[in-house]
Amino acid sequence: YYCAADRSVRALLGNGAAPACLSIDLLEQQAAEAGAVAAIAPTSPHAVTVPGACAAWADALQWFGSGAVSLEQVLEPAIELAERGVVIGPVTAQAWRAGAQSLLRQGGRSAASFRASPFVKQDGFSTPVVGELFTNAPLAQTLREVALHGRDGFYKGRVAQSIVDALSELGGVMSMEDLAAHESERCAPISVTYRGTRVYEVPPPTQGITALMALNILEHFDVARLSAPDRTHVMIEAMRLAFADAAAHVADPRHARVDVEALLTKRYGLERAAAIDMQRCAARVLAGEAGGGAVEFRDSALGSKSETVQFCVVDRAGNACSMIQSTFMGFGTGIVPRGCGFSL
Repeated sequence: YYCAADRSVRALLGNGAAPACLSIDLLEQQAAEAGAVAAIAPTSPHAVTVPGACAAWADALQWFGSGAVSLEQVLEPAIELAERGVVIGPVTAQAWRAGAQSLLRQGGRSAASFRASPFVKQDGFSTPVVGELFTNAPLAQTLREVALHGRDGFYKGRVAQSIVDALSELGGVMSMEDLAAHESERCAPISVTYRGTRVYEVPPPTQGITALMALNILEHFDVARLSAPDRTHVMIEAMRLAFADAAAHVADPRHARVDVEALLTKRYGLERAAAIDMQRCAARVLAGEAGGGAVEFRDSALGSKSETVQFCVVDRAGNACSMIQSTFMGFGTGIVPRGCGFSL
């Protein structure tokens, strides 16, 4: 958040934590019982962290807002859209269909949860088509409870219990205490300069540092003078290098050492830039020494697409807000708490 009055940049970290009872020992035990490898699948209930978006809305309004509007007023347009419906456009319809089919094809109990949700029609597999009016009464009710009770309307009571029940039924261990204990965090943003312009990101455990590392690499190329193919090549390779370092190094600073300063030095950016071959893309991308080294980044980790939900708003006073909120992979795990209208 940029405050025009004092020209300061502030950050809000809204990430939720993993359940307190989720441990490596538990994962290994469950894997052994199932005769599988101890890994967390994208649709597993263990892949769900405490949802932080709702608290971030309330806290951002309280910490950065003017006080001119209440949380209830902010949520009212969303509640109206959920109740009265929104017309589905072509891009949304295509992404919705692809995401739903992917989840339903995997089968299992997560797919059953998704099939019974508002995001799939009563036939159990169809999704909204272009021009269709989609309503989500359960989501409207959830937002009304948040509007009335603030963050407690989400992290305590009916909604919280529904989240816990949905995960518990699938073997998850999130508790009411995990949800009630969630807090947003005020933190200092991290930044680098790129050709004289300072660029800010939210610090780890978010992936914002990846963009900053990529900019430090790109600064060592005359991007404006490169041909379109060379410019695209350099940008892709810079992001691959940055993602390799993020994969090796980014973690929760409360539980691991994350040397942000070392990763964001100009010298390190120069070292990483030297790894780019202008004639070919790298067959393998390894993390550099500042990122721990020896960790390979596989492009498949990004999937066929790499997108997220983000919006920027600037008001007439010059205050600006950039916010990212996403369940990841379209519908996330596909697990939908009953009567809530959202996926985890």
